[in-house]
Amino acid sequence: MRRVIHPRIAYRSSLVIAATLAVLVSDAWPQQTAAEQEPPATSTAAPAPPSDASIAKAKEVLAELTSAVGGREAAELRSLVFEADMRRVFGERELTGTFTMRFLFPDKFQRVDEFQRPDGMPGGTVTTTVDGEESWTEAEGGRFGGGRFRGGPGPGEPGGPRGAQQSDGPRGGRANMARAEFYRALLGVLPSSAERSGLTFAHAGEAQAENGQIADVLDVTADRFAARLFVDRETRLPLMMTYQAPNFLGGMRVRRPPPQGASDEEQRKAREEMRREMRAQGPPPMVESQLFFSEYAREDGLQMPHKITRQVDGQVQEEWTITKVEVNPDLEPGQFQKKG
Repeated sequence: MRRVIHPRIAYRSSLVIAATLAVLVSDAWPQQTAAEQEPPATSTAAPAPPSDASIAKAKEVLAELTSAVGGREAAELRSLVFEADMRRVFGERELTGTFTMRFLFPDKFQRVDEFQRPDGMPGGTVTTTVDGEESWTEAEGGRFGGGRFRGGPGPGEPGGPRGAQQSDGPRGGRANMARAEFYRALLGVLPSSAERSGLTFAHAGEAQAENGQIADVLDVTADRFAARLFVDRETRLPLMMTYQAPNFLGGMRVRRPPPQGASDEEQRKAREEMRREMRAQGPPPMVESQLFFSEYAREDGLQMPHKITRQVDGQVQEEWTITKVEVNPDLEPGQFQKKG
C-alpha cells in the first residue's frame, strides 16, 4: 500500500480531526472579482483518473466510517442544523461571533454568520446559501451595508450599489467558494452523507504520525473541488482534512479599516482603497489549510466533532466550538431559495 507521509502534520492523541469551511472574507477584506478568485490556468496535465482498486478501497473505508458515525441513522439522515461559537484570527486582530449551518440533503446548504464588534455590539450578519447549482451571499448591518450578491462588486462597493444583485454564474468565483465551503463542512461534520452530494472518493494510501497513529487517506473531488481526508484506522472517524485555498493574510500589506463610528462615506473610501492595494499586490498565494477535529460526542445517535480548528503553516486561523445540534429538523426547500 502506498504510504502518504505529511511530516508537518503533528497528530495529537487528544485530537480527532476533520474538515470544514472556506474562508469567508470579513468586512476588513474586500471581495475579489471572479477572475481573481479563480486559480491561474496552467499547462500541467490533468492527473490520471483513480484506479478501480482505489475507488473500491475508498468505498470500504466510507462504509466503516458511516458505521462509526452512526450507522443507519447516519445513512438515512435527511437534514442537519448546528450552531457554533467562532473565532477568526487576522494577524494581530481577532473577529468573534456565532454562526448557524443548515443542511438539507443532498444539495442545499446555508451558513449564517453573526459577527461581534470588539465593543460587544453586533457587527453584521453574512448569509451564504447553496441551492443546487445556485449560490449567493447576503450581507446586513455593521460595515457590510446591505444587499445580495453572487459575483461582481459587493453591496456599497464601486459598481455595486446597496441592494444590487450581481451574478458571475453558477461556476463563478463566489459560487465556487460557497460550494467548496458546503463540501468541506459536509466532509468534516457529517462525511457519511458526502457521497449523496456528488463527491467522489479514491483511496490514496495511508499516513503514519510520529506517535504511530495511522490514518487512511482519501482523495475527495468534485467539479472545481479537491481535498484530502484522513480517517483514523482505529476509530474510523475523520482525523483531519487538507486543502488548497488562497491565503488572504500571507504577507499582504493592507491598511486598517476606519474605526467604528466612521461615516458611510469614510467606510466606502476605505474599502475602495483596500481593494486597490490588494489588486496591486496580485492574487493571494495558494497555501495548504489543515482542519483538525476534536471533542467528538453523540447527538441523537450521531458521532460529531464539537471542536474544529483551522491552521495554516502551524498558525491557528479559525476555531469553532459547536454548541447545539439538531438532527433531522423540519427544513423546507423554500428556506434555501432567493427572496424577492
